[in-house]
Amino acid sequence: MVRRHSGSSVSIFGKKKKAGEESIGSRPTESVPTTGEEPEHVVEVTDDDMAEMQGTAPLQVPKQLKHFEILSEIGRGGMGSVFLARDVSLDREVALKVLSPSLIRNELMVERFDREARAQARISHPNITQIYFVGRDQGCHFFAMELVHGKNLAEILEDEGALPWEKALGYIRQAATGLAAANERGVVHHDVKPSNLILTNEGTVKIADFGLAKQVKRDSRITGTGVITGSPAYMSPEQGRGTATDHRSDIYSLGASLFHLLADRPPFESDSAVGTIVQQITEEPPRLIDIDPSIPRRVSELVGCCLEKNPSKRFQDYEKLLRAIDEAMPRKITPAGWYARFSAVLFDLIVIAVVSVFLGGLAKAVFYAAYFVLLESLFAWTPGKRVLRLTLRKLDGRRAFPARIGLRFLLAHWFFFAAGGVFWLYGTTVESYEAFTQSNPITSALVVILFLLYVLGLVIMALGRRKRAFHDSFTGTIVMYDIH
Repeated sequence: MVRRHSGSSVSIFGKKKKAGEESIGSRPTESVPTTGEEPEHVVEVTDDDMAEMQGTAPLQVPKQLKHFEILSEIGRGGMGSVFLARDVSLDREVALKVLSPSLIRNELMVERFDREARAQARISHPNITQIYFVGRDQGCHFFAMELVHGKNLAEILEDEGALPWEKALGYIRQAATGLAAANERGVVHHDVKPSNLILTNEGTVKIADFGLAKQVKRDSRITGTGVITGSPAYMSPEQGRGTATDHRSDIYSLGASLFHLLADRPPFESDSAVGTIVQQITEEPPRLIDIDPSIPRRVSELVGCCLEKNPSKRFQDYEKLLRAIDEAMPRKITPAGWYARFSAVLFDLIVIAVVSVFLGGLAKAVFYAAYFVLLESLFAWTPGKRVLRLTLRKLDGRRAFPARIGLRFLLAHWFFFAAGGVFWLYGTTVESYEAFTQSNPITSALVVILFLLYVLGLVIMALGRRKRAFHDSFTGTIVMYDIH
């Protein structure tokens, strides 16, 4: 079974969408707040066109188009129908999307249809449905695409209700990865929503329906300034105003989709599409954590950042969004063993030793402390840990705050601070250590005992099942492999 590339008020399964979930851009809309400019290009679709597109009668097509044998209709949407077909030349099944005959006379609708195929064909990525062929035959405009077995996320929401946050975040991460690939090719989707995110039976999310996609700086004729395109429940404020958009508009729609997956409702709802668009432009979305307190604060804040009204306050690129998702995702806790940790520390000590050649006595100590505390506070790793793909985290997989990392550093070096304090108290140096042991046998024995306790702690860490030292346990941190 293939799931539709939604983009109209009727899915290919004949289900009506709720208000605000249908795509705008293929039909006239009511007036909404804009920049005051009139749209330069509005795609006119007559009532007869809409009646035919949303009617119950199946689209009449020849039994074969080019080298594709039509087997059966598997869905119907606002622009035409999708058929199960067999690629005779390669002997494989495909999904064949055929433009409704009533729209062939509409130049902009034909261009939008062709653009959907071109936009998807331009991108080769596991999270985007693939286009195999674009053609015209016997008066029909069509393209062949990957046959995807699964459900779209809107259908999953309908069946299951709000999804567990870990699962929803994983789905959106896959979608963000696909959209990042599209953005690298200069393509902005413009209609990201749950019904356009298909979950295959293998667990892969695929992005569908690039009918509103825009090639940056090239497709202003269809999605230019003054033209409102997208689905009101998920469109960005700049889409609602009909002003210029870029990839940050898709990031907004991703945030709205994630909100819906977690709250079982989109961030804004109204009785009309116009009302929803006005809310997108003028109202602040509710916080997810207020709707469902079980949702982690970091996930609620991530969605809030995506839904910022001002594009400059959102995640500015997909790399930052993906990094935030990874930070919020539950981590697979795989503690690093003795060998890995010792190797990382040895690497770091070599780096410190090289730099310390150029530093004075006190500066060496300051640099040593700053090396570990600052780097682990900022990045959760030091160069040694980075080389071995290790990271410092709290037990729940989240980043530790600088205060916790500073305490951890002090506890990790407690012996050196204790021994240094004793030597400082007695005015002892490396050269006078032997004389110190002879004149202060009890104190020197105490230093040796402290050293043995320090070594014992390291041995316990190396042999223990939890692979955590005293400073790890006391501060609730763990050095783990950086694996999601």
